Amino acid sequence: MKARIRKEQLSSVPRLLHDLRNTLSVILSSLQYLRVENGVTTSEGEQLGAIDDAIAATGMMTRWLVSADDNLKRGLPVAAVRPSQLRTKPLINEIHRDTKALVRGRNIDVSLLLSRAPELLICDRHVMERVVMNLCSNAAKYTTEGHILISAYGERDYLVVAVSDSGCGISSERLPDIFRPRTSDSGGHADSWGLGLSVVVALLHQIGGRLEVASVPDFGSTFWAYFPTNLDEAISQNVRTARADVVRIRGDEHCLNPANPGPLDEECIGSAVS
Repeated sequence: MKARIRKEQLSSVPRLLHDLRNTLSVILSSLQYLRVENGVTTSEGEQLGAIDDAIAATGMMTRWLVSADDNLKRGLPVAAVRPSQLRTKPLINEIHRDTKALVRGRNIDVSLLLSRAPELLICDRHVMERVVMNLCSNAAKYTTEGHILISAYGERDYLVVAVSDSGCGISSERLPDIFRPRTSDSGGHADSWGLGLSVVVALLHQIGGRLEVASVPDFGSTFWAYFPTNLDEAISQNVRTARADVVRIRGDEHCLNPANPGPLDEECIGSAVS
């Protein structure tokens, strides 16, 4: 048992460090914005917004570190699952704000649709934050202009958080590879896709969730993360998705373009779009 926990601790550390880097990117982009705009005409509200973004990202990073430290003191894996009751909208709103901070100053609109999200769920907050932040960070990294859409909705026993972008997309041949650590679909980023998405898969596997993806090169991508709405019950019933079944590749390309949502399937995108 001790050897297994030790192995899990060692494997969890690089994943946590990767995710901490995502939140540090929010802080850095906010500070860079303030530095660049110093002396340039900007509203006081924009400056305060950048400061608030940096504070929120620091708070998120602090929560992850405190949780990891507490788990280690208890002799548990760094990313041991700890369910609690969560309010969906404030959690997703915070990630939406962090994503907007990542693309500040770029011609990218970050939208949020929460009309069909359940108000409460029982899940692990840190797992949810890390999964969705990884997806949003990738969307910000690979979208040069256009849109990123974050939506959340309930589906049976799951909260589904979908992240769509109008970025570079991924070829069907490459899709199976992006979940392997240190695999990249872009020569410009040595560890671009793989480590972050392998973290997402590992975290969702822990809680009995799953990840679905559809992507078209030069058109965009959508990732759907499924979180059980009652993790306590899932744990008591030993509900856990087999590792090989965590990822599903979709073929519904019509779900992919948040910049032109006319024909979007409401069930697919997870929000009523008029």
